[in-house]
Amino acid sequence: MGIVSSKSPPSRTERNCLPAKRLFKKTTKSSTRVTTSLENDSSNTLKSTQSVSPVNSTSSRQKYRYVNGRRHHDDDQLMKPIESDRIHQQHWILQYIFQCNFHAPLHQPLEQGITVLDSACGPATWTLEMAKTFPNSSFYGIDISSVFPENIKPANIEFLTGNIAKSIPFEDNTFDYIHQRLVIVGLTEIDWQNNLAELYRVLKPGGYIELVEPVVELEHCGPLTRQNVEALHSVLTSRNMCPNIGQELHDRLLSTGFENITVIHKQIPMNHSGKTGELWWQDFKHVSLNLRPVMAKKNPAFEDPHQFEAYLEKSGLEWMDEIISWLSSQSLRILSLLGLHRPVHPPLTSLESVEYTESPKSLSLVLSMVSK
Repeated sequence: MGIVSSKSPPSRTERNCLPAKRLFKKTTKSSTRVTTSLENDSSNTLKSTQSVSPVNSTSSRQKYRYVNGRRHHDDDQLMKPIESDRIHQQHWILQYIFQCNFHAPLHQPLEQGITVLDSACGPATWTLEMAKTFPNSSFYGIDISSVFPENIKPANIEFLTGNIAKSIPFEDNTFDYIHQRLVIVGLTEIDWQNNLAELYRVLKPGGYIELVEPVVELEHCGPLTRQNVEALHSVLTSRNMCPNIGQELHDRLLSTGFENITVIHKQIPMNHSGKTGELWWQDFKHVSLNLRPVMAKKNPAFEDPHQFEAYLEKSGLEWMDEIISWLSSQSLRILSLLGLHRPVHPPLTSLESVEYTESPKSLSLVLSMVSK
């Protein structure tokens, strides 16, 4: 796996050239805290810690299979279909629901120039928009499939293929900010443990991370919809995946080492309350159609594709009152290597009050913000 560009990610000795802001490094075993001033530098480069395949190499491309004209991962472990148009639409819906692309208090540092990872970037809708908005920052997108743009992209973006559930190919403490969302049907229980540990490892002490995941359980759910939700839960559970990851992320982040986690809870209407509800219903319908073959193993009534489509249309009438929930959270990482010391921050009542010079490491689970 590798990075295609004239630039490569920060090595251990090159990391001081990143943004023009002060961040705490981890302390040594003697518990001595080191503060480093990070200045902009024309040699701002990153180096990956592993050999990575260039995204324009045909030998490194993820294999695909096509079902009903749609491209899917050729890996039975991965349920998630590759549908760039649908993922683009998801981006716009979430952007509207949350009224922003990110919640971490990093607008000023992003304008000055920091290093950002978009984990499981997919077609990179979020990455591309952020890179254009903040041209002084460096953005890196990683995904198991090279569905991201390979040639036409801003100069401050690099893409690489890699498995975020196994190993993220960057050195420790590389990124100031990490973004990851919608991997609920892509990661198993063990994958989540590995993924959060890897995100923690490559995120700098003082950096932020935002995670966005849905709560699959629907409110005011009718009997037809309930069959769909129960089948999805059953399939995810049988594959050792985590259908309740939205509710579990807070505790998982704590066990990984993050602190001061704040969760933002948003509700998205399904097939009612205007255009947003209509678009989200279309998204849910497309996901259900693509996952029908695996859900049919748990519910034989879903085996016939034509009957399943008719079933979805009927269940759509039930969804006039349903709401899907989303969670988001952020958290603070202990800055000491041994966890003996904790960074000193002023009391926080909201994200806006966070000091940029010593910003806590945060996470957002479908939308969460950091506060004390």
